[in-house]
Amino acid sequence: MKAGSLNPESLLSPRLKPGLRVAVFIDGHNVHLSERDLGWEIDFRKLLTIVERMTAGHIYRAFFYAGFVPGHQERFAFFRALRSIPHFELRTKEAHANGGPVIKCNFDVEITVDMLTHATCNAYDVAILLSGDGDLVYAVQEIKRLGCQVICLSTMQGHTGPTAAIALRQVCDQFIDLMDLRAHIEMRRDF
Repeated sequence: MKAGSLNPESLLSPRLKPGLRVAVFIDGHNVHLSERDLGWEIDFRKLLTIVERMTAGHIYRAFFYAGFVPGHQERFAFFRALRSIPHFELRTKEAHANGGPVIKCNFDVEITVDMLTHATCNAYDVAILLSGDGDLVYAVQEIKRLGCQVICLSTMQGHTGPTAAIALRQVCDQFIDLMDLRAHIEMRRDF
């Protein structure tokens, strides 16, 4: 079977029961790196549909964390498109150069705070984390301690190795490679 042709429900952990409340946390920069490595882009509207199918649950909220450079109109058009998707909440802040040509915008603290705040309020049962960032391992451990399950969506197919950190893959209840979902979540551009 070719990558991306799997039935999404077949990826579902048998421990998940229908009707669970699902929160989605999307590390925009990490996902962008995965998209670059994979050579295709994610359609986030399709992603939420697949997440609902995979979990047989209800999307409580989807948080998207992304930096921006003032005046970058293409990025703002992308943000407008995300805001039009039901359940999406956009968290943005200005990216900064740290003394060099690399522009950086880190959201580890914001992702952690949102994951823990909403888990503590019992707002969701399952967290879908679109990130491979190993800095989120401790947050995932704490969310699991609060009784939530965590499913990581990332990739093992980076140009310089896996985009998903080994420690993050190990601490999550389940890891699903984005390549296995490609047929269902890839952005189609009609030219």
